[in-house]
Amino acid sequence: MKRLFALLLALTAVAVLCACGTEGGPVNTDDTTDGCTDTTEPATEPVTEPPAPKEKVVYVDGTNGNDENDALTPETAVATYEKAFSLLAEDRNRIVITNTVRPALDYSLPEYDGLVVFTSVFDGVDYMEQNGASLRVGYSFSFNCDVLFENIHIRSTGNVGNLCFNFHSVTVGDNVNVTNSASRKVVLVAGYNVKDVALNADGHMTAKQVSHKGDCTVTVNSGSWHAIIGGNFREGYNSPMGTFDGDLTVNIGGTAEVTSKAKADDIEGLGVAAAGHNISKGTVTLNISGGTFDCPVYAIGKVGRYYNFTSANGKTGTDGTQFGKDVRYEANVTVNVSGGTFTADAATKIAALQVPGDTALHGDYTLNVTGGTFKDGFVFSGFGVLGNTSANGVDAAKAQSFDSVNGTATAEAEPLRIACCGDSITFGTCAADAVKGGYTYAKENYFYPTAMQKLYGTEAVVGNFGYPGSNISTSYNRYLNSCVYASLVEFDPDIIVLALGTNNAALMPNGKNQMIINYRNMLKDMNKRFPDAKIIMTTALYRWDNPDRTKQVDQFIIPIQKQMADEFDFVYLYDAFTEYKPYGTATYYKDKLHPNNTGYQKLAEVMKKGVDQLLKDLEVKD
Repeated sequence: MKRLFALLLALTAVAVLCACGTEGGPVNTDDTTDGCTDTTEPATEPVTEPPAPKEKVVYVDGTNGNDENDALTPETAVATYEKAFSLLAEDRNRIVITNTVRPALDYSLPEYDGLVVFTSVFDGVDYMEQNGASLRVGYSFSFNCDVLFENIHIRSTGNVGNLCFNFHSVTVGDNVNVTNSASRKVVLVAGYNVKDVALNADGHMTAKQVSHKGDCTVTVNSGSWHAIIGGNFREGYNSPMGTFDGDLTVNIGGTAEVTSKAKADDIEGLGVAAAGHNISKGTVTLNISGGTFDCPVYAIGKVGRYYNFTSANGKTGTDGTQFGKDVRYEANVTVNVSGGTFTADAATKIAALQVPGDTALHGDYTLNVTGGTFKDGFVFSGFGVLGNTSANGVDAAKAQSFDSVNGTATAEAEPLRIACCGDSITFGTCAADAVKGGYTYAKENYFYPTAMQKLYGTEAVVGNFGYPGSNISTSYNRYLNSCVYASLVEFDPDIIVLALGTNNAALMPNGKNQMIINYRNMLKDMNKRFPDAKIIMTTALYRWDNPDRTKQVDQFIIPIQKQMADEFDFVYLYDAFTEYKPYGTATYYKDKLHPNNTGYQKLAEVMKKGVDQLLKDLEVKD
């Protein structure tokens, strides 16, 4: 019995072993997988990629930071931009603002050779939302490196803050929030914020310092900006005149907004200007692919005059001297519009020049429109350009002053170019800002050449070449040695309205002979430079505050002017003294020498009358 039981156990074991082979097959005794050898791969741990190295950034915290920290974490942030910049490297070029830094009102960042990214969102934390972090702009905030903004809040601490990039390339990426209100405005300036300095050799800014040779690209895809200027921002008449020599490109698109609400007839109004307050050579290109505009758009904004001697004290050229003498604007300018919304109240025009009489553009201007939404009455203008002008893709009825529209030559006559030359009365001294229809117009809109431009419309380009204090003096001719006169040369006038002599009254009678000599030299120089131009010499204006000076004008100055008109056949005498005499009252004068706004309007009408009379006389002679 025991043997039978043992036999059954053995048979059972054999059956179990056979089950390890293929079904119904014999037991495999070799080492193949058909046998009982376990072929299951041993369990292994899952393979995982090593984590990517975390981007090294520089944290800056104007509230809790400390410049002794390493800035590697929000808790060890530094406190100042100076320290933050000292920690930048090729693999560490992102500055994360976790709390607002409060730099000086007029502030310039350190130089850095490379791109720097500014943001307030990093590693899943939005410091704008968490701490109210922002990039704070005082009067001016200047960058000395290429810049990328993304996910950041920019705001001004005062009424207007200029965000300046000193001709380094800048990109305003996505989600850039710019505070833009009546009391807080930010202007994006591609170039320099140029100080208005006194006329002395020790001024801390020179023409060379605010000039640039090389290319620059500005791209704006978000933010609500007061204005965008693709060049320098000059504070005033004594700001040096820089030169940009290269290819300047300004791109505006995405959700960007420009909302200055400047009026198109305000010659000082800010909006969009591809080229700013400087001379430009090379090329200027404005590309608009999107965005919203509540302002005019100009290829070239108002450059402005600058008032200094070009031969006194060696202050000439842009080679390091203070003011510079480069006044020839010869860039070729192109505006390409493929998108954007131009339907707001102040969005009325895209023009080559903001102030045609201010900028003598010798290069070409090309406008290409392939998209965009424009309101009724919108205008495209090439008015005032000395080079060739062409517009493509626009309704011919909306195109003004182009040589060709959509490939077809136009029959528009070239506008007359009138240069108003003189002293502080021509310049506009004592004009004042004024409110009209709830809008504040700058005083420059009331200078008599500006008023004359509005009277002529597109029939003439009127330039203001007045220089305060000018006279035909006993030492040297202040006017001939001014940068204003150098600008006159580039303006290439057809008619010169020469209104000098009032400031010579105090030098009479002793200065009579020298005045005659200097007058002759000036007229000969003008005729040599502009042989085809006609010169209207206006008799010196009435001074109702000083009978003795008026007597000197009548007794000495006007007879000299009559003598000059008799000597030179290209000089035409116009009796502005008599024509303007009825307005010699407090109604029209500010200080009994310089007119007020109303008086300058009357002076514009008087001067236009003289120009029109000359044109009529010349027409009769022809």
